[in-house]
Amino acid sequence: MFDEVDDQFGPANTGRFDFTILFEQAMLGLVPTGIVILAMPVFLKATRSARQARPGALLWLKLAVGGALVAIQLASLVLWQSAARTPVSLAASVMSFVASICVFSVIYITHIYTVQSSALLSVFLTITMLFDITMARSYFMRGGLDAIAASQVVIASLKLMLVVLEEIPKGSLLYSKKIRENAGVEQVNGFWNRSMLIWVTRLVVQGARRKLRVEDLPPIGEEYSSEQLFDRFTPYWVSATSGNKSKRPLVRAGSRALYWEFLIPIIPRICLVGFSFARPFLMQRVMDIISSGSGSRSQTNGLIGATILIFGGLAISKAISERLQYQAKTCVRGILVVAIYDKIQRLGMEDLAASAAVSLMTADIAGLDQLLTRLHATWASCIELGLGIFMLYKFVGAACFLIFIPTIIASIATYYTSKKMQGARTGWNEKIQSRVASTSNILAQLKSIKAMGLTTAIARFLQDRRLSEIESSMSERNARVCIFAIYAFGNTMAPVAVFAGARFWTRAANPMTVPETFATYAIVLIVALPISELLGYLPYYAGGWACLTRIQKFLLLPEILDKRDTGSTSSSHSIEYGGKSTISVHLRPYAIDMNHVSFTSDLSGPILRDVTLRIPTSSIVMVHGGLGVGKSAFLSAVLGELPIDTGTIAIATQHIAYAAQTPWIQNLTIQDNIIGAFPFIESLYDDVIDACDLATDMEELPDGDQTMTGSNGCNLSGGQKQRLGLARALFSRCSIMVFDDVLSSLDETTANKIVQRLLGPNGLLRRWNTTVIMTTKNLDILNNADMIFEVSAQGNIVQMPLPRKDAKDSSSPSQNRDETPEPVAEIEAEEESQVDIKGPPAVDTTKTPAEATDDTNRKESDFRLYRYFFNSTSTFLLIIWFLGVAVASALERMPQIFMRVWLSIDANNNTYFAGFVAFSVSDILAICVVGVQFFKYIVPQTSAALHRGLLQSVLEAKLSFLSHTDTGSLLNRFSQDVALISQTLPTLFMATVSMLFNVLVDIGVISSGAKYAAPIIIFFIVALYTVQHYYLKTSRQLRILELETSSPLVTHMTESSSGMAHIRSFGWQYYFQSEFIQRLDSSQKPYYYLFCIQQWLTFVLDTMTFVSAVTLVSISLIFPHSTSDGAIGLALLNLISFSATASLFLSVWVRVETSLGGLSRIKEFCAETPVEQDREDMPDLEESWPASGKIDFNCVSADYRGPAGEVRRALNKTTLSIQHGQKVSVIGRTGSGKTSMMLALLHLIEFSGSISVDNREIKTVPRHILRSRITTLTQEGVELKGTVRFNMFPFDAPTPADDHIIAALEGVGLWAHIEKHGGLDADIVNARLSHGHKQLLFIARAILHQEIMDTKIVLVDEATSSLDAEMDEHIQAIMDESFADCTVLNISHRRGTSDKIDLSIGLSTGEVVEVLRRSSRSGVWVPAE
Repeated sequence: MFDEVDDQFGPANTGRFDFTILFEQAMLGLVPTGIVILAMPVFLKATRSARQARPGALLWLKLAVGGALVAIQLASLVLWQSAARTPVSLAASVMSFVASICVFSVIYITHIYTVQSSALLSVFLTITMLFDITMARSYFMRGGLDAIAASQVVIASLKLMLVVLEEIPKGSLLYSKKIRENAGVEQVNGFWNRSMLIWVTRLVVQGARRKLRVEDLPPIGEEYSSEQLFDRFTPYWVSATSGNKSKRPLVRAGSRALYWEFLIPIIPRICLVGFSFARPFLMQRVMDIISSGSGSRSQTNGLIGATILIFGGLAISKAISERLQYQAKTCVRGILVVAIYDKIQRLGMEDLAASAAVSLMTADIAGLDQLLTRLHATWASCIELGLGIFMLYKFVGAACFLIFIPTIIASIATYYTSKKMQGARTGWNEKIQSRVASTSNILAQLKSIKAMGLTTAIARFLQDRRLSEIESSMSERNARVCIFAIYAFGNTMAPVAVFAGARFWTRAANPMTVPETFATYAIVLIVALPISELLGYLPYYAGGWACLTRIQKFLLLPEILDKRDTGSTSSSHSIEYGGKSTISVHLRPYAIDMNHVSFTSDLSGPILRDVTLRIPTSSIVMVHGGLGVGKSAFLSAVLGELPIDTGTIAIATQHIAYAAQTPWIQNLTIQDNIIGAFPFIESLYDDVIDACDLATDMEELPDGDQTMTGSNGCNLSGGQKQRLGLARALFSRCSIMVFDDVLSSLDETTANKIVQRLLGPNGLLRRWNTTVIMTTKNLDILNNADMIFEVSAQGNIVQMPLPRKDAKDSSSPSQNRDETPEPVAEIEAEEESQVDIKGPPAVDTTKTPAEATDDTNRKESDFRLYRYFFNSTSTFLLIIWFLGVAVASALERMPQIFMRVWLSIDANNNTYFAGFVAFSVSDILAICVVGVQFFKYIVPQTSAALHRGLLQSVLEAKLSFLSHTDTGSLLNRFSQDVALISQTLPTLFMATVSMLFNVLVDIGVISSGAKYAAPIIIFFIVALYTVQHYYLKTSRQLRILELETSSPLVTHMTESSSGMAHIRSFGWQYYFQSEFIQRLDSSQKPYYYLFCIQQWLTFVLDTMTFVSAVTLVSISLIFPHSTSDGAIGLALLNLISFSATASLFLSVWVRVETSLGGLSRIKEFCAETPVEQDREDMPDLEESWPASGKIDFNCVSADYRGPAGEVRRALNKTTLSIQHGQKVSVIGRTGSGKTSMMLALLHLIEFSGSISVDNREIKTVPRHILRSRITTLTQEGVELKGTVRFNMFPFDAPTPADDHIIAALEGVGLWAHIEKHGGLDADIVNARLSHGHKQLLFIARAILHQEIMDTKIVLVDEATSSLDAEMDEHIQAIMDESFADCTVLNISHRRGTSDKIDLSIGLSTGEVVEVLRRSSRSGVWVPAE
């Protein structure tokens, strides 16, 4: 029968340890059943979608159990008709019956129409199962309700069966094969499997046992597809940025696109708050029973059950909440990284050069990630703070408000410190951005830098940048130490303030008991946690907001505006991306129509003036003019890359083939560079290879057209790179092709051959009826043009008359084309096969070529890495620091330990309070000391030393290694890896060491809570060892996989930025973005799974806390004489924070270990990179060496070794002698070995035989001295980020006076241009130098270097290829005069006509085929003796 109070709401039944029946039926029955009934319309809506899965035996089994549940609920409803009941008994039974029917329906709907099982159904079944057990217990205790109680047990059993069945994956029953393959393991598993991360265990075990690859990681699901996420984001971004609707459009658009992902973690987070605040009451109740020495069996069982519920609920709600937050962070990363890449496709080339897209994609996304991690914890901390103050008031009255005194002080201090920290972090990031940009610029020119002997100067330059960056970081690090101190102040002084108020004010007359004291302490800790978290979050918010602002600022940059008019009629060669591609055979009469086009630069003034011209379709147009007059600007206007001020440009098609003067080469095979985004057509490919005269070059390469070009084409010669860029343009078959002086690096024979094969009477482009616009300085090829334009120095473009032709060539090129027309049907057939752009290739997104090494030890924790990290730090200083951290960590727990001693000796003696205060203050001081010692003395030393070692390894690496190493991989080490070891690793390492001692102290305190609880120590040690054994290895592997998959993203971003003009002209934006998204999706897998196993660790440690709490409470209640109220209070008090401390310790330790992945990559790179090593027993070298400049090659042979080990002969038994002061011309076609001879002389490549300079074998001369005493003008030149002054003399010597530099610039005719753009202090980018201007600057630098360093050997490699004939002749005269007393080796494609040339050496396939000297009598070339 019911008790008297069972008809009341209760909730507690005062007569027994139980709830009232009315409360149970209302709250445990009506509320959950009402929720599931109200949710039915949502499930019914799902039936409108397509079926996803077959029924199978699984569904029928679920329905059978569901049907049994409906039947039992109906039976229970009948039994209640005749039983004693409360006012809500019948209503609760009816609702339960209706809910069981809903459950039956939901089982069918979610199985057939959804891929993922229903979270609501699993939660409902699990919670109501526990409620049913509770109600069954109450019914059995009342008597007379045994039948109903038995039905409740059966209902609970059936719900348990349904929960288990819902956990069985149905992946094999899915209809779609694509969904089966792309559905993540998490997606097809049940709710509790997902929530408790059971599915992650398999991945953790795999990672501990074997090496993981990206391919081994299961898919993460279509919901994380970067393309789909970006498509969701785009309309909201467009809406937020249109009309200046919001000052924070990125926040607005992101929150609208991911509103569900941001909102769903709220529910489990609220549950976490509830379970958290239940712990102090549980503690007080347990201590009351222990202090009284008696407790009923029902009380004991109830408290043990409450411990299971509270600590179990804590673990599960935290796991669910954090997992959902990680999913939101993964989605944010997918959106923003794609948004950054999408933005670079819309920026002008100047903005692209100035932007830091790579830094945004790495450092700023990581900073934003820190903000998002704390997003939900912020509002939850506010709720916890309010609840905590309310509960604290119950114990100490008005003294609860004293907790705000240290909080207010800490808040004010934190506000000013965080404000300073934000500014300091912004300045630090700017320094990082500057260093990374300079490093990227240098890595792209490393071959030329080494050849010019700049390695020592560049090493000092970049190391100075690094030291400046470290100096800038000290403000941020000082602020961080202050934050640590403020955090400790708020943490330790809060209990001091509250207990002082309670003992001397509100509870002075009624002292608190021991249970009340520890319960109050527990509440203070719970309240202090959100306070300290809110304070601790401020620097992360400051840094994260700064990162968010930088990303938003980048996304809001003005985009390039294409002012060209393409009209509605497409040419027959146009390519369309939307829908099916169509071909139109109706051509416009004019391919280009310009009317009154003008463009004025802010720095350079007018570039183009009132340009009006028409270029007929299918005509060959050549443009020439002086140096820097605007030829390239004219082509940029045609391509839509120039923001013209006035006038109109009409073009026949938007897609134009483009080949730049500086070729854009990706680190792919030669074939992949040529075909680009188009499908491979063998016949077309063969025609293009023949037209560009590449067949011979490919035959000489060991892998032919499958040879990797290297970063920026470093494995190819300058002429080969230009022809490769030309071949790409030809393969596109666009109806308009734009060539910017693409023959400048070719020898005369090869250039003429290509001109005839392309532009001759039967040339390829004439047969294709292609409109060609090309700039050239070679006036000899103008007779192949249909139209000629000259660009004047004032920016006007004037059509010039065609040169007269011989009678045999009197027919016009257009007439010749008409004589050999290509059938229209054939054109259409070939074009139809060509217009469809192929999808992105199946790229290997796991590793770059340089990283494709077997890292078999990466899953192991290598303590040698710690020694490597602190190698530059004093051992004594480290020992002192470790001891200091140990003391600080012990002091952090001493106030609690001291309180137990105090209360056990004399609880009412307030004198002991002074000791409590002293330990609290000591903790703050100790944290400040160790923080300053670590961040101001240890970290700067290690950061500088590691960067110096990495820089030295790169700059001293062998040229063969650099040729086969991707620049993006090298840059990733200087950006992401260095950021890890200088920003992330130090903070994490300090936190790890501190929390290690905290965990050890906590384990000891918890184990001392009861006499029989000592085995808990063994449990903790075994569990922690087992967890770290599996977790550390897997986590470190995933972190390394994340770094490895990030490297291709950096490479793709860098290559796309440098070649964006080509990408836009060909119309390849979609293709390159799809490839980027493919690489990003691959990198998302280790990124997300790293989060998953971190959460797995947290859940496992929470489970350990759960086991420890249940064990401790059970032993204490069952054997109350085995402990004291103070001991159990202190143990339970430490259990409150132990889970968080242990979890944070292992998480941070693993983050340290995984961050060591960046350190490991640097260490391995420095250890394994083949570097140039000079002999140790070299004889002394005279300061004046070389005094004459005599050069002797004796049987010199050299090979190039490819990435796969293949060998190609570069020089073959070369023997020659060059006397002092001789001017030597080294000639030969592209790839003949000219540059190899220069590299051998500079000892940049290994060779057999001997090379002597002034009778001194160069292998006995240190390389850096050898190169610094030779003046070298490389083909590519070196342009460094910095001022004009720095670029004029970046060598390891005192900078000459400005007058000296200006004289060198005036000598080549460049000073007027430099002075107009800011003089020597102007940034080199703002000097607006054309290709020709840059070559003049390089020549002036060489003249200055020779004069200052008094060198006797000058190497010149195609130094005037971008100059017109008149300027070339003028500069050659200047060089002849400046280098009159030097031995000069001039590498060129044609024999020099200057009478200053004494010797001509002809090379072919690495062999000397002729040596000619100029006859002193006749002046003609004769064989040398």
